[in-house]
Amino acid sequence: TGKGTGMGLASAYGAVSSHGGLIHVRSEPAMGSTFTVFLPQTRAPLARSHDKTLPRTSRPWRVLFIDDEQDVRDFVSLGLGKLGYDVITSSDGDSALSSYQASWRDIDLVLLDMIMPTSGGREVFHALKKINPHVKVILVSGFSMNEEAQALLSDGAIAFVQKPFDVADLSAEINSALAQ
Repeated sequence: TGKGTGMGLASAYGAVSSHGGLIHVRSEPAMGSTFTVFLPQTRAPLARSHDKTLPRTSRPWRVLFIDDEQDVRDFVSLGLGKLGYDVITSSDGDSALSSYQASWRDIDLVLLDMIMPTSGGREVFHALKKINPHVKVILVSGFSMNEEAQALLSDGAIAFVQKPFDVADLSAEINSALAQ
């Protein structure tokens, strides 16, 4: 709040393009900008979110979620908490590394935002691996899969989840990662 990070348009683009849509931008100096979102028409019935049964986790897995956006941390913490996960949140790489260093044996998985103001996902990922070479990390980003995320997956990250995401889908990714 109060400062832009540039993630809004990237998140909107990711959400729209993942649904087969596109965004048309018209901008004129001193007139402003107009963003028009086009989505494909469908005749399929809408799925109601309350119809979806969210499976509770089989045990209280402890997840460290690192993201610089408070609203995202709150959403993930609340959603995963309702499913039985024990979620620890951190707003930046430095505090996350301190938390992980102090209690890495009690943390089952790390959800790591790729873009943060101080330490980015790459730096934090490699620092986590120095603390625990077997750390299980799922990468999270508002941008689509890029070379950096692909390189971290090659270096041992388990999965990549694009924002915005559904808590049930995130939970499925976490369960899949913890089963490995």
